Amino acid sequence: MKKSIYYIAAGLLMSIAPACTDTMEEMQVSDKALKEEYLKADALNVSSFIPALAFNVNNLTTSWQYQVEQNLNADHFAGYMMSANPFGLSGTNAHYNINDGWNGFVYSVPAANLGQMVAFKRDALPLYNDYYAYGLVLKVLSALPMVDAFGTFPYTQFGTGTDVQWDDLEGVYNEMISEMDYAAENLTAYIGTEKANRISNDPSSYAGDYIKFIKLANTIKLRLAVRMSGVAPEKARTFAEEAVNSQYGVLGAEDGPYSISGDNNHPLWQLGAWVDTQMGADVESFLGGYNDPRLGAYFKPATDAAVEGQFKGIRQGASIQEKSTYEGFSLPNFAQNAPMVLVTAAESYFLRAEGALKGWNMGGTAEDFYNDGVKASFTQYSLSDAEDYLNSSLVPADYVDPKNAANSYAATTTVTPNWADASSDEERLEKIITQKWIAIFPDGAEAWADFRRTGYPKLKPIPASQNPSIPTGDFIKKLPIPSSVSATSTGRYDEAVNRYFNGNDNAGTPVWWDID
Repeated sequence: MKKSIYYIAAGLLMSIAPACTDTMEEMQVSDKALKEEYLKADALNVSSFIPALAFNVNNLTTSWQYQVEQNLNADHFAGYMMSANPFGLSGTNAHYNINDGWNGFVYSVPAANLGQMVAFKRDALPLYNDYYAYGLVLKVLSALPMVDAFGTFPYTQFGTGTDVQWDDLEGVYNEMISEMDYAAENLTAYIGTEKANRISNDPSSYAGDYIKFIKLANTIKLRLAVRMSGVAPEKARTFAEEAVNSQYGVLGAEDGPYSISGDNNHPLWQLGAWVDTQMGADVESFLGGYNDPRLGAYFKPATDAAVEGQFKGIRQGASIQEKSTYEGFSLPNFAQNAPMVLVTAAESYFLRAEGALKGWNMGGTAEDFYNDGVKASFTQYSLSDAEDYLNSSLVPADYVDPKNAANSYAATTTVTPNWADASSDEERLEKIITQKWIAIFPDGAEAWADFRRTGYPKLKPIPASQNPSIPTGDFIKKLPIPSSVSATSTGRYDEAVNRYFNGNDNAGTPVWWDID
């Protein structure tokens, strides 16, 4: 890659989430009393605050950073994609040969948003409390993939210094849920006032609609609750039921996906233009076997002479010596200026389906939410045959590699789209997560977290692990904390690794919620 890798200064360490305040009372404070806050907010340039946060959730304006932050990490680990480019290396993250330099961006991209939130809290409250609430949602969307990848991070004290204690994931999740509660409660206080929906430069599909943003905050809270359900089941149930049964609830089909739009190139369009990422073999196996019409929405037909016109993927971790070997396999199918989808209504339904399967009060049955999730995904891509798909008993297909037969494999499961085909709750969970995996594409970070937590969808292990901590046949569990982060306070880093990982900060060590 002809891109220089650098690291955003890691010296900011952690933001204390605010205690909930009475927003209506704050809005009644006199203009005179707020004069100083106006001046501070102007200096902070409030007008660019929300767009800056939104475009930096995955650094959507700098495609090569997106590439090393997400694509060459979670997008690969989730089975979505595999790069035909060996980058001149004997092995990459796709082979579990972990690249410390690449992984520094898993930290540095969200760290920029965390730093902005610290400054905004200091300089622009209480006058812009709704902006801050909005920003908290974007902060969590930025930081969640990072903390899930590393398993520990000094989240609650970000911005207070370098010699601070690192949180375990349980502490981070508790803080994030408090932040989502703060966001929902404070934005709710603006509804019906003259200041409601005043964020006019929101670059998202929700266009400054506070009610939709409240529902987004509740959906993220539901996501966090479901993620912790295996290790903190009662707490998870409480949080999930609070989110779903709150005043405005969670996202539904009427809200559509939450996405960011701008003049920038969509990162996956750019990676396709570079011919640096191709479809994963798991996508070919599942979506190809199901005759899933979304396959053509996600990827382009192959141009390689051996498979021309087919949707053809590369097996995760395949040994690749030359880019030319697989570069003609299916590339991502994204328009140059396509919006970046960050959260879908479909995910909200699948989260509720899993909660209902656990016996939680989600306002309906697991089957209904499962079906609604598939339908919402089809609607998102303007497809009309969801009912036929949901009645299908097709199964994933075997994968054949025409370049190297050693990479070929038999289908890993016989799970079908048809809910009625399941005879146990475990099979129903597999259906929910498999269809969620399909629907939330290309959110590799979320898909990888689900896979680690549940083992679904049943992905194929890489052919040969290049990591001594991951035996061949096993899957990567986390990213080792990069040196750009650990070096900020080696004592605190060592303390966290000993406390949370029994001294083993390696790619084979599971994070808090990964109990499989």
